[in-house]
Amino acid sequence: MSFTNVLRLFCLTITFAWFTTSATAACPGCCSGHGGISNICSTNGNVICADGTTSPSCNCSACGVAPPAPSTYSATVSFLGVGGGGSITSTVGHSCASRNGICIVSGLRPATTIAFTATPDASSRFVAWGGACSGTNPICQANLNVSSISVTATFEKLAVATGLVVEYRNTADFPGDPGGHFFYSSDTSEQQFVDGGGAGRWSRTGRSFKTGGFSALCRFYGSVSPGPNSHFFTIDSGECTALRAQQVTPKPTDRQQWNYEGFGFSMTPQSTVSGASQCPSGTAPVYRAYNNAYPPSGPKNKWDSNHRFSSNASDIDEVVALGWRSEGVVFCAPL
Repeated sequence: MSFTNVLRLFCLTITFAWFTTSATAACPGCCSGHGGISNICSTNGNVICADGTTSPSCNCSACGVAPPAPSTYSATVSFLGVGGGGSITSTVGHSCASRNGICIVSGLRPATTIAFTATPDASSRFVAWGGACSGTNPICQANLNVSSISVTATFEKLAVATGLVVEYRNTADFPGDPGGHFFYSSDTSEQQFVDGGGAGRWSRTGRSFKTGGFSALCRFYGSVSPGPNSHFFTIDSGECTALRAQQVTPKPTDRQQWNYEGFGFSMTPQSTVSGASQCPSGTAPVYRAYNNAYPPSGPKNKWDSNHRFSSNASDIDEVVALGWRSEGVVFCAPL
């Protein structure tokens, strides 16, 4: 089985626009020592000098400089999404930190370069810029050399460890299955039950990984008969919904199906940066392997479906050598 991770990201969209006058200024003395008049009028009605300073003694009307059109020389910063928060500040002294809101950055000049700094809050991290900016450096420079540019900044939540997932293995009750069966639990009460032999001849492997993140895994179990006598976990909400939609109530006695047991432990999905999937900073990849009960081609094998999850790639290599199929990274665990 495979699935597509669901990413939950927090984006800021920054759109710049301006107006350039065509009037010729003829105002002797204005902007003396500041490179002369730029023929651009500020939003307060004063002439902007060539070096970017504003001359309060030079009125645009008196100097023949056309006033700016409404909403010109501005950047609209929109906060979108439900992920981690943060703020954007610029070299022109503006700061936007309103989640799910809009703030207006005004006073921008064309043909200049403005640096923007993305600062995440304590619960998130900055991922990357997009649009007119690129890269993962939290400081980007946007060149206002066309009539309109767009910049995006992506944030995501940090994973915080909240528990421990323990791995169990059972070869005694599944002698015909290559490598036996694996089971995972973060519930201490359930772990005590399994350790006491209440669920069969399961033994701890000594492997574990931390829980923590903003996406709860859906947990499914088949049945002892007709099966599959196994648990399955998925972080993919689409896959969870599809499996639940296929579930028949009451449980059929003549065919296998996965039965939804609710949400299990929470983990962090992979992020997509520049088209590539990767685990966020502060997390480690967790891999998954499938025992090929249903091979890519040909009839079903005689054993029930089962999956192994591990943050150690060597564990996956072990079962792949027994005929299992690696399914790659499926989610990320806190370090």
